[in-house]
Amino acid sequence: MNHKEGLANIKSWLQSNNMETLWDISTWTEDSGRRWGSWNLGEVPHRLQIEASLLLDHLQGKSPISATTKDKRGWGSHSGSFSVSEGYKSLIVVPNVPPDPTQWNFIWAFPSLPKVDFFCWTLAHNSILTRDNMRKRGMEGPSRCPLCMSEEETANHLMLLCPFSKVVWKGVLRSRADKVELPRNIPNLLHEWAKLSSFCLNKKKPS
Repeated sequence: MNHKEGLANIKSWLQSNNMETLWDISTWTEDSGRRWGSWNLGEVPHRLQIEASLLLDHLQGKSPISATTKDKRGWGSHSGSFSVSEGYKSLIVVPNVPPDPTQWNFIWAFPSLPKVDFFCWTLAHNSILTRDNMRKRGMEGPSRCPLCMSEEETANHLMLLCPFSKVVWKGVLRSRADKVELPRNIPNLLHEWAKLSSFCLNKKKPS
């Protein structure tokens, strides 16, 4: 399944649940509910977990205008028509909105080693040097996973879906391997790490 088909599947499912705009899949925090909090896709079926993760990757850096203004197709002017001024504004605006603020809080608060925290942070941003990310940066070369040679090397594949990765997870989980179902995407992996980990790491206290 390619990315276009994946987004089409999750889009169809969201529309069937009356979620058609960014506003519809948003949560709002305190301050009278006027500050954007995070994305909320609802109870996504297991078969669409990977597609949902891909959609959240595409939504990184975006958010609705406000809790009281529902977004719609068109330019930022009141008429919704294009103008050079509106086009310029849309090009230079780069909102600093993470896809899920609670995810970052979890990474830095979880009792693990600092180098593990940093790796999880780059993993959550989908910026580790997997083959697909290297191609995005203009580096030529094969994109297949060098371990299994059957799928494109992405963060999800490398960490969770590759047959070699599953062998590693089986060794980490040990006796619980047959009882625990691995997450299908990186956000779920980070949220469920406390349940998966069979050992406890403590952060090094500053000297």
